[in-house]
Amino acid sequence: MERSYDALIIGAGIVGAAVAYRLAERGLRVAVLEAASVPAAQATAKSAAGVRVQFSEAVNVRLSWASIKEYRTFEEVFGVSSGYRPIGYLFLVPEGAEAAYERALATQKSLGVPVERLTLDEAKKLADFDPEGVAFATWGPADGVIDPHLVAHAYLKAARARGAELFTETPLLQAGRRGEAWRVETPAGPFTAPVV
Repeated sequence: MERSYDALIIGAGIVGAAVAYRLAERGLRVAVLEAASVPAAQATAKSAAGVRVQFSEAVNVRLSWASIKEYRTFEEVFGVSSGYRPIGYLFLVPEGAEAAYERALATQKSLGVPVERLTLDEAKKLADFDPEGVAFATWGPADGVIDPHLVAHAYLKAARARGAELFTETPLLQAGRRGEAWRVETPAGPFTAPVV
């Protein structure tokens, strides 16, 4: 029996769970297909759980900063803590890479995220390191860690409360376009949606 949805999400890790929540929040009929027997057991479970705004591409900075802001108030919305701890990330910039890091820093600052350029003496107050070959450092005080397992399950719970369906032990075997929709083959039968 073929099941039809507005969107199919492959994987019930933190990214798939967040996407499921956002789409269900907007009223779309969503199915999440997870190969494992439980959600958040693959890459999410093995994650170092770091969150940071120190990226060179504006889209990554924007997405990360929006995520960190949500993690700060996560409990108010989802009823559980995200485990967010702003421990800060210190990046040591090697000699010869200054221009690229200066451009990244300019991008980050233009987007209003908290990040600073530090001298080596300032950086050494945060963490001891051998300064040989290091030009300067950058510091993101809002960068830190979360509990990705808790966050993924909170997003899934909220998505399911808005009508999303979760199918575990349902790996994608094959996918292809059929007219205006995608057809995804799984051991649980076919699923279709215009968006995967």
